[in-house]
Amino acid sequence: MPQNDKTVARPDLIHILIKLSLILALAVSAVFVVGAVFVFHDDEWILSQMSRGMQALLFTGAAAGWFLLWRLLCFLTKSIPFRHVRYIGILACVLAVAVQLCFVFFSGNAYKWDALYVIGAAGSLVKQGEITHPGILHYAEIYPNQHAFLCLTAVLIRVAEVFRVSSVHMHVLFDLVNLICIDLGCFFTLRFLCAFRNERELHGAERRKENKESGKEKAETEKAETEEMGKEEAGRRKLRILLFLLCNPFLYLCVTYYYTITVSFPFCMAATYLLFRRSDRKYGEVICRIAAGVLFGVAYALRPTAVIFLLAAVLAWLFAKRKKLFDLCVPFCFIVTVLFVHTISSAYVGLDTEDKAFPTSHWIMMSLTAPGTHNAEDEAYTNSFATKEEKREMVKKRLTEKWSAMTAHDVLSLARDKMEIVFFDGTHGYLSFRSDGVRSDGMYEALYGMHRDPTVVLLQGYQVFLFFGLLLFVFRALRRLKKEGRVPSESLFLAYVFLGAVCFYLLWEAAGNYYLPFLFIFAAAAYAGLEEGAAHEVYVRSVHIEPVISVCLIVLFWGTVLGHVPALLEKETEYEHPVSSQIVGFEETEVGDGEMLTQDMTLSEVGNHLILQWKNPAGAENNAVYEMRFFLGDTMVLCETIEAGEDYNGIGDYTFATTLETGRARIEIEKIAGDAGKTLSFVTCSAPGVSPYYGGELKRRGAGGTEVLDGRSLLFAFRETRLECYTRPKRLMAFGLALSFAFIIMGFCSTIVGVRSRRPR
Repeated sequence: MPQNDKTVARPDLIHILIKLSLILALAVSAVFVVGAVFVFHDDEWILSQMSRGMQALLFTGAAAGWFLLWRLLCFLTKSIPFRHVRYIGILACVLAVAVQLCFVFFSGNAYKWDALYVIGAAGSLVKQGEITHPGILHYAEIYPNQHAFLCLTAVLIRVAEVFRVSSVHMHVLFDLVNLICIDLGCFFTLRFLCAFRNERELHGAERRKENKESGKEKAETEKAETEEMGKEEAGRRKLRILLFLLCNPFLYLCVTYYYTITVSFPFCMAATYLLFRRSDRKYGEVICRIAAGVLFGVAYALRPTAVIFLLAAVLAWLFAKRKKLFDLCVPFCFIVTVLFVHTISSAYVGLDTEDKAFPTSHWIMMSLTAPGTHNAEDEAYTNSFATKEEKREMVKKRLTEKWSAMTAHDVLSLARDKMEIVFFDGTHGYLSFRSDGVRSDGMYEALYGMHRDPTVVLLQGYQVFLFFGLLLFVFRALRRLKKEGRVPSESLFLAYVFLGAVCFYLLWEAAGNYYLPFLFIFAAAAYAGLEEGAAHEVYVRSVHIEPVISVCLIVLFWGTVLGHVPALLEKETEYEHPVSSQIVGFEETEVGDGEMLTQDMTLSEVGNHLILQWKNPAGAENNAVYEMRFFLGDTMVLCETIEAGEDYNGIGDYTFATTLETGRARIEIEKIAGDAGKTLSFVTCSAPGVSPYYGGELKRRGAGGTEVLDGRSLLFAFRETRLECYTRPKRLMAFGLALSFAFIIMGFCSTIVGVRSRRPR
């Protein structure tokens, strides 16, 4: 293809800046590929016993497996009859939603920490008109950026009241709303990628332009355009994008994680789609830009990291060859929307956060303590100052002290730790935030429990695969810039979102789930890179590499199994399987004279171990004696005495004589001896509007009758503990044969289909 010699020979400043930023993105994405390969999962049963090199090999193999799946999708979408494309797409969507609903109704993950605090605050506002609980109130005052999400949650709770949804079932409503948000984010990502000007389309446009300039017949040009970008190819490409997005594991693992990281999905991705949508209608593009600005504003109000998307759009616009004045509607509408939402949410919440809220610099200061995650000591430090000015000044002082004490090695190590926590680790915090199940039957063990090693390898491999696609995307954009002197605005936007996210979390507090707001945008960039790579002639000639990869993966799997037979089949380890639990506790519920506290429970599997926690406010002078009784159905299976003792904190750790079967159970706690007024307080969690533990109600029986403590649950953990090996020979053999068969299907069938699809018709 002829090059634009003038553009390439004499690049302007914008061309140089674009090139430098793409080179930086290329270098960072290459580091990310390597970094994601060398993540050490030391909390897993089998992986912790492997060397770092062996883990890296497994993660590379898992990434190769995802690559085989991608190639199979490419070839299948090319070879299936076009009349079946739409039906296959509908069937794939139905199956994906069915799997998501299985997670909603059967995974049984409970809300905790930030999500639970916000839900509790929203429930307080709806039911009591104000936030009364000290812990929840304190959270709402410190984090005013959560107020928009709080208002959205309050609306959902009011809707639930209209339909008489109890607090025990509120989690289903939140999860269904979350499911809709995730799927809408996926839909708009699909729309964005369908409109994405990939390299083949751009090259086709250049060829059509050259054909016109060389005097060829207009009919021939239109025919070539129809053949290249016709309806059939567009339909097959849409199906390929859809299947690629539906293969993302977090489309299902995040479906029960109602929080700003997922609720902001549809707004960010809809704004991204409208930002680059081209319209032939009068004022069509103006309306799209206005809508994009409004949606970016809503996304920012829910999750402030959405500003990275806006800044990336501004940079892409500044570097674009053709600029339109009405594009300035985007930042203007963004600012207006943010101010409007902030005013409405602040008025509804009704809290004066002027002196309570933490300054922005707090999170930068806190992140300077390795490994850059949440730090309770730094939070207590900032909270100890009364006014906004004091907080800002003392945080700045502490930040300067921390930075001055750091060496260059400390800075690099901290940066590496943050990147690993946020980006490299393919689990992205789902094990911390979603692993404590109210019910733990079905696939729980393989996804969240102690047998989750294959899932962790699969997720880590997916992250390597995704970064490989992103690396390929940036490389192809840089190559196009070198050849033709320009890059599509969409490509620049994706690259700048990637760089913006990296820069932000180098400065900010790190957490595994902070990657998730960029889930679809990174997937879009990876898809664009993989698709453009597939269009390249050298890539297409490498069709026979799939069987080689397939055989190598089979050898790697069985070699790993044979090398770790003792760890898999012979070595017994203390096995802990959660049966029913509620692990969040930030308040105390007193059980006084003549009162009894009852926690109803649902045991989804067998168990034999119970843990409780209580507080002793009276100290050593307390002579209260309590009785804790555990019932399975109507049969009492455990009766233990609790004495106040000297310590303020007390923990009850009980092992049952026999393993209990599944069914309804309850814990009863009652004072049986001691002076009047001497009591113990048992640790509970309160979140008005939703029960922290929705497997049963917490009740308190006294002289006035039985009171249901709505939205409150006892802190407890009921689990099964025993000694066992990781797996059994028959189960391992079945899993290995199934995995080997899958590798053969992906490796050899993709080659057969690929050769077939390229035969002349």
